[in-house]
Amino acid sequence: MEFRVNKLLMIGVNAGVLTPVLSRQFKRNTSSDKYFLSNRISTIPYGNVTILLLPFL
Repeated sequence: MEFRVNKLLMIGVNAGVLTPVLSRQFKRNTSSDKYFLSNRISTIPYGNVTILLLPFL
């Protein structure tokens, strides 16, 4: 969302959830209960605030 404060200034706000995937590789013959590849998925909330200066309007 962007809001125009006055003729030369705008303020923007964004937010959401980022979902990175982390994969790790293990040795093949260490144990039968450990997988060769291990995946972990986590979610991280984020927010972003922007200030825009419009000098040519």
